[in-house]
Amino acid sequence: HALSEAGHTVVVPLFEDIRGMQVHPGEVGDIAALIQQIAADRELCPDGRLALFAPSFSGTMAILAAARPGAAPLVNAVCAIGPYAEQESVLSFFFEGEDVDEYGKWVVFYNFGPYAYGRHEKLQDTIMTAIQDSGWRREEQELELPAKVAALPPKEREIFENVRTDRDYRMRLFHEKLLTNADCQDLAAKMGLTLENLRGLECPVVLVHGRHDDVISPDESRLIYQRLGQLGKKRALSITSLISHGDTGIGPSIVVEGWHLLRSFSYFFKHIR
Repeated sequence: HALSEAGHTVVVPLFEDIRGMQVHPGEVGDIAALIQQIAADRELCPDGRLALFAPSFSGTMAILAAARPGAAPLVNAVCAIGPYAEQESVLSFFFEGEDVDEYGKWVVFYNFGPYAYGRHEKLQDTIMTAIQDSGWRREEQELELPAKVAALPPKEREIFENVRTDRDYRMRLFHEKLLTNADCQDLAAKMGLTLENLRGLECPVVLVHGRHDDVISPDESRLIYQRLGQLGKKRALSITSLISHGDTGIGPSIVVEGWHLLRSFSYFFKHIR
């Protein structure tokens, strides 16, 4: 709404897989294809170029899409809020961490757990319910997860409870299963913001990350910023206490940090005029 009020034409696409919490290379291709379709629509995009604004995992996918050969010349700027650079570091954070964000943990396990313990449809459905309970901040009396867990077959319920409460179990999954799974490693290579994957970018990239983000560490944006610099790409970075993982938090720090954050957004808007 803010971008629209500022006079920009805003297109909010619906990607069913992203709405379904799925992370895979096919979505990057879909984003790149949509960039080309929108750029070709002179009613939506009179000058044939557009900007991308996306959070979290979608922010990473937007950057990857903007680096694709057919899309790169059509993108004049990307702003990513809380993206990741390397899939492995994000997985390590959630598989090995203790006090991690529940929503983020279940999104990660929904996508990557099957590489470690196999695919179980009822377990996947239960994990999706955990995502929804957490993401929608349901009150205790509204929670749907307890009934779903109780209905799981014993083997799948054991996996779920181990993932939920046993850090040693999660660590074993990460080191003994994920790091040796060829399909998971192939996915990591395609979905990471490596130097090779960033090389095709032709536009500036603005990175905004919460200083205390408990889903994706701000070190991820620092690493993206560093790699963009190595490639000689235009970029801007703001690590701020004004957001967590995309959620705003207004406090006294806005006086000091607001100016730096404003400068980063101004850099983005300068390139999309």
